[in-house]
Amino acid sequence: MEMMHIDEKPGWVRIACARGCGRHAELRFKKVVPHDFYLCKSKASGAQCETRLPPRLPGQIKVLELSAAASFMGITYRWPSPDEAASAGRAQNNLASGLARMAIEKAMRS
Repeated sequence: MEMMHIDEKPGWVRIACARGCGRHAELRFKKVVPHDFYLCKSKASGAQCETRLPPRLPGQIKVLELSAAASFMGITYRWPSPDEAASAGRAQNNLASGLARMAIEKAMRS
């Protein structure tokens, strides 16, 4: 985590963009939501910063939280709970059946 305590301002921290674009924000420590990474999401370099994140391990999920530290987005990689894994499996099945139905309807119109 790119967080430094600011000696001149007790109780304040400086959050830096995880991908080294140079952007940072200063805020009170109690207002920071803990995450593994913080991204600046700036219009100039935010998209590039997100592509530079380290890859997740197979099976991990990415948890995003907007404004986790001032305007920075917080990102955490973690293993899904059994309920989350089951929900993801159901969503994949729904997507597959919807795509199959669309393909059948398209074929019938042709």
